[in-house]
Amino acid sequence: MRSDPVTTDGWRGLPGPDWSEATVAGILAGLAASGVLGPSPAVAFDSRGGSRELALLGVDLLTGLGLNCLLGDEPSPTPALGRFVRDNAGVTSGITFTASHNPAGYVGLKLRDADGLSRDVPRLGPVTAPIPQRHSAPAWVSLNAHYAATAGRDLLTALGGFDGRLIIDTAHGALGALARLLPELTWSRSRPLPFFGGVTPDPVVPGNTEAAWRAALGETRHPERLLAAFSDGDGDRLVLATARSGYVSSTEQAAVLCRGGLPAAAVIGTVVTPRMIRHVAVSRQLDWIEVPVGFKHVVGAWRARGRPAALGLEPNGALAYATDRDGYFERDALRALALVVQRCPSVAALDDAVAGLRDRYPGTPEMMTTPLAREEVLRRLSAPLSGWQAEQAGQVTSFTHGSWRILVRRSGTEEATRIYAEAPSELVEAIRNLFGT
Repeated sequence: MRSDPVTTDGWRGLPGPDWSEATVAGILAGLAASGVLGPSPAVAFDSRGGSRELALLGVDLLTGLGLNCLLGDEPSPTPALGRFVRDNAGVTSGITFTASHNPAGYVGLKLRDADGLSRDVPRLGPVTAPIPQRHSAPAWVSLNAHYAATAGRDLLTALGGFDGRLIIDTAHGALGALARLLPELTWSRSRPLPFFGGVTPDPVVPGNTEAAWRAALGETRHPERLLAAFSDGDGDRLVLATARSGYVSSTEQAAVLCRGGLPAAAVIGTVVTPRMIRHVAVSRQLDWIEVPVGFKHVVGAWRARGRPAALGLEPNGALAYATDRDGYFERDALRALALVVQRCPSVAALDDAVAGLRDRYPGTPEMMTTPLAREEVLRRLSAPLSGWQAEQAGQVTSFTHGSWRILVRRSGTEEATRIYAEAPSELVEAIRNLFGT
């Protein structure tokens, strides 16, 4: 297992001797003993192979430890679990078995507190918990029905004033389970599959969505009116695409919302979030708050500052917004999508907003992933970035040259390295070619 506690939401990794059912049982037993879960947790799972079985095992274990568990009745997006926990006073926490955007084969779990939000849970020491031999009779609950009635309803309301055609691509992840509950929407790759049709469910990597995007363009008579929304394996990330703008990242979505006057007091981003959004926030007289990599740190900063009206984001597709302290300040693809179409009443309006943003802040931010080790990535970058100033801050190596910036960090879960580029297009293309991304 490789889940960096500094950056990773929960635990994720490839199954093996150190990451097995026994490990999961030990983690849950430790959480239960610490009191983090409370007496009545809700348990969920996504469409990833093995997630349902682990959820059942988790319910067996926690029930045997005296906890009263609710269990989702089908694959559910992580925000569906979070919203359900927040909106039901008798539910004290949430656990979902998901490896999110990681490649097929990974397994993992995330934890949500009584507010339905991620939290920075210290890694527990080794706990031995035998795998339960008795099976519990789960108390089933429809997390998706609640999600459709909240975030889904808000999206449908927003689309009532939207001039364009929306298609939601779920990459065969858990968000696709909402298709039958929200038939008014147009869905693509919405059948949840255990291995995502052989494609990694990470929409931030263009190669994972390119075929679906080209197919959608080819099937419409009016590509200029098409808005595609791409989510990930557990439905909390969002990347948009239009024929004119191409891919629109979460950072650009946040900047468009800020420039469009979305009510907020602050914008909270991580150290790898492009500088552009900081400039936009300051120009709108919003506080800019920067935290370490990991969305749980974004949520933590929001709590620490009294839960103001705020935008929270990471460049990996994560976008959250709360209007006040009672808001659901967590990554949520449907919520983010509703915000964008509310503020941009047509595809043309969105394209104009993105064009204005890119004209004002050239060097469109891009994120690349390579399987190479961080040290090898830094070695290969030494030539094209000769003359740039290098600096190491925590887990992030930064290269700066005037207003341009290249950031490098190791992935918290995968055997991979992330490269964040804010640089001239010819240099970004050269880096892409250097690493074959």
